[in-house]
Amino acid sequence: MKRVLLFFVGSILLFSFGSSKLIGDKNFSDLSTGDFLFEPPVLYNVTPSIAGEGDTVLLTGKFLTGTTGVFFGDVDTPAHSFRVLSDTTVEVIVPQQGTNKLKISTSLGSTTMYNNFTHKGPNFTNATPIFGGTGSSHVLTGSNMSSVSEVKVSGVPVISFTILNPNQIRFIKNTAPSGPVSVKNPYGTTVAAYITDSDPRIDSIKPISGTQGDTIIAYGRFMYDPAAVTVGGTNVTKFWVIGPTYDNKVFFILGSGSSGTVTFSGPSGTRSFGDFIYFKKVLLCPGASIALPAGKTGSTYGWQVNKGNGFEAIGDTGIYSGTSTATLNLNAVPSTYYGYAYRCSIDGQYNDQQRIYFRNNWVGGSGNSWENPANWQCGSLPEANTDVFIPAGNITINSNVVCRSLRLATGATVTVAPGYNLTITN
Repeated sequence: MKRVLLFFVGSILLFSFGSSKLIGDKNFSDLSTGDFLFEPPVLYNVTPSIAGEGDTVLLTGKFLTGTTGVFFGDVDTPAHSFRVLSDTTVEVIVPQQGTNKLKISTSLGSTTMYNNFTHKGPNFTNATPIFGGTGSSHVLTGSNMSSVSEVKVSGVPVISFTILNPNQIRFIKNTAPSGPVSVKNPYGTTVAAYITDSDPRIDSIKPISGTQGDTIIAYGRFMYDPAAVTVGGTNVTKFWVIGPTYDNKVFFILGSGSSGTVTFSGPSGTRSFGDFIYFKKVLLCPGASIALPAGKTGSTYGWQVNKGNGFEAIGDTGIYSGTSTATLNLNAVPSTYYGYAYRCSIDGQYNDQQRIYFRNNWVGGSGNSWENPANWQCGSLPEANTDVFIPAGNITINSNVVCRSLRLATGATVTVAPGYNLTITN
């Protein structure tokens, strides 16, 4: 049985007999072994001092029995494996990277040794520049670059790389997004830099459908220098950029075009976002008839309508005729069909959508009364599902009136007589 004598002189000193140790003023916690081991690990050396991935090295020091981890390099890459041989020796399998720094940890602490180990794998700390798009050139500076066989960005091989000297590599960036740079040689792989992709990027487009004259906004990054913006392969009428270089948005006005991808092209690269729905706006007077052309020639035709819940096939019933031909006829279309979209499947391929809108413009010429049908383009009064445009004049309303929308040109006025209401539903 061991006997322990404690002397309190400023700090606690512990003497134990038998296989005892003088430990000093430590906060001891584990009494299970009979010896009290409270020292953090100490490293003296690593042999060999130069090795590659998968090689075995020996760490020598003291207080290594409780080793919980061994780490290499500035980013603390864990060893592939380790085995404690004794309190003074640990056998370690070298990981894929980690030059210069070695760290060993136990439950009582950790210690780091510098400048005693060199990894035979490639070694670098940064890439210059850190921003780049597809085809941009970057340089890695470090060591052990002469036998590099692979360079990747975001896990994707770069377009090409050139070994400038044992300490430098130049590479041409791939189309991959932002991500880490990894370099491989026969002795290991190092991941130690990050490239921020500066190719133009489109995150969203609002709205995702439109017609000629509509303004659309594309939200994204690095869209500061577009040379062209196309929708379905057709150039837009006008575009302009708002916002900083990194997070910005592009406004563009639709011209005549077709459904398809929205594409931005410029010196910094090309990006596309799809699918944008281009539709043709068909303006009608309530109760008018219209013929909608398929716009393409084929052997089979099938017309569909979307009333707001998805497209569905239509047949020759009610107001429709020619539903299996190149021309769809709509007869005496009621204004309740406002916003209905039509498309035709031509040999299995859809044409651009055509959407119906009802508009009644003020033409005047027969006084200023809203209630006089002769003052309206359609020869009838606006309805609840009618968009109204008044380009000029001073119109008076002497009844309760309802319309979907009302737009007045500069200088035009509308006066509602007392006791009556003008209701605009949209």
